[in-house]
Amino acid sequence: MKRQKIAMRVLCVVLLLCTAGTVQANLIQNGGMEERGGDDVPVGWGAWASIGGIFPWQSDPANAFEGSSYIELQDVSWAVAYHHNIPVTAGTTYYFSAMIRKAPTSTAATPSAELKFEFYGGLDKADPKGQISVYPVVTDQWQEYTTEAVAPEGTNYITTTLATGGEGQVNWFDSVWIDTYLRNWTQAHSPDPADGAKVPVNLDTLYWVNPDPNDPQQPIVCTVYFSDSYPEYGKYPGDPNFLNYADDITPESGFTGQSIVIPTILEFGRDYFWRIDCTDLSTDITTIGLVWRFTADNTPPEVDAGPDVFTWLTDGSVDVLMEAAISDDGRPDPPGTYTLQWSVIQGDVENVTIHGDDMEDPVVTITAVGIYVLELVADDSELLSSDTLTVHVLETPCDAAKAAGVPLSQADLNEDCHVDILDLAEMAAEWLVCTSLDCL
Repeated sequence: MKRQKIAMRVLCVVLLLCTAGTVQANLIQNGGMEERGGDDVPVGWGAWASIGGIFPWQSDPANAFEGSSYIELQDVSWAVAYHHNIPVTAGTTYYFSAMIRKAPTSTAATPSAELKFEFYGGLDKADPKGQISVYPVVTDQWQEYTTEAVAPEGTNYITTTLATGGEGQVNWFDSVWIDTYLRNWTQAHSPDPADGAKVPVNLDTLYWVNPDPNDPQQPIVCTVYFSDSYPEYGKYPGDPNFLNYADDITPESGFTGQSIVIPTILEFGRDYFWRIDCTDLSTDITTIGLVWRFTADNTPPEVDAGPDVFTWLTDGSVDVLMEAAISDDGRPDPPGTYTLQWSVIQGDVENVTIHGDDMEDPVVTITAVGIYVLELVADDSELLSSDTLTVHVLETPCDAAKAAGVPLSQADLNEDCHVDILDLAEMAAEWLVCTSLDCL
């Protein structure tokens, strides 16, 4: 049997109501196919079928890119097309994009789709002005595919086509977009904790970075969702099904912040999920964020190696007692504890002896003037943490005091860190010296 070409034509009649300088969000009406009309045709769209009346509108929030609906085209339903007419201006660049995903039932060796511009001078495909097509290879995850074209001279309307063709091809389409600028899918990013991170159970705040707005005078507005359950994590980017599990924890309408307090006390071993949806007020476009996960789990030991030390040599050496502080959550168990290791990471190691380098507070013997940086590493068998301190070894106690920033007394005339007879002798040597103008 002769294989027919699958075609889905997207042609929408939209009145250009915006005035000069006003940003129009999308020339496609009902581009997400959320409003269902008669014969399963999305509201605002037209449809035709050369064989039968197959209109494959799907309502499945778990699989839709956004919202709850999308359309499916397969190689046996080539006779389906949705269409709109879009008024355009000749000489203007238009961007046409759609979210496309290879359906699980597709058996095509190289899954692909078609995005096509058709240019006309009049309605109902009168006075054709040419066409441009691209054929992206699609994957089993939702991904945006975009093409652009300049409307040729004499063009007044465009038809945009989404198509699937070839043996075994089955594709899903959602979130169709046409306008004179690229769609901004910029999402919130740089989550803290990072996606997949293990965090302490006392974590109480989430942080992220908002995308830059198209208009710097109008900030990005956020909606924050949080959940301790989301079985579909990682399967469907932008999955609206997440909202069946998550709560809106946004503190106020028009929230523009980039941090938020977690509304619950975390439980050890439990996964938590969160998402930031961003609305650009200058375009009225809401970008669905990625779902990020973190786990309340083992955290590394907290290590404080102690304060920096300023000391001096006595008979060619000095002993320094470390004053470290370590705390841990006792996980994992076993072993339920941690090990320690001191080491010299700066300075001549031949001049340093650590007596008990696996102890919390060892004695460190140093035999030469210099600056020595010591590091303490704590290992709970799964996670490491560390801290450093610096030991400044000088020739004399006075040199050590000066290096530590201890202020000298104004009476210490010879700056030897002692106010004594030597300072008095210096003052006596200058006794009755007059430097006033009437003394000269």
